[in-house]
Amino acid sequence: MNTKTAFGIIKKLDDASMEALDSAFVRFLFMAGLIEGDAEELARAEQDKIDYAPFLPEKDENGEVVIKDEATKFLNAITGIDMETCEAWEVYDLYVTNGLSFD
Repeated sequence: MNTKTAFGIIKKLDDASMEALDSAFVRFLFMAGLIEGDAEELARAEQDKIDYAPFLPEKDENGEVVIKDEATKFLNAITGIDMETCEAWEVYDLYVTNGLSFD
């Protein structure tokens, strides 16, 4: 998805949807082992690995996590928000995380 499309989708979201996507994406990052947290967050990540095993990303030959469409599918499963919006969230999060302008 290109950034123009993604930004157009994200700008239409209400605060509750933004919060839900943010929370679900953080859960995905914990489940994928890309971020660390406290005992409660790690316990939830372990349960998510069981409950959402099909959405757990694979690792390449160097042991690096390779995310294809697993995050989008996980966000959809957790939030119930449509796949296109979940995909747009990934683009949005990439920009925000790296300090790029969203506006």
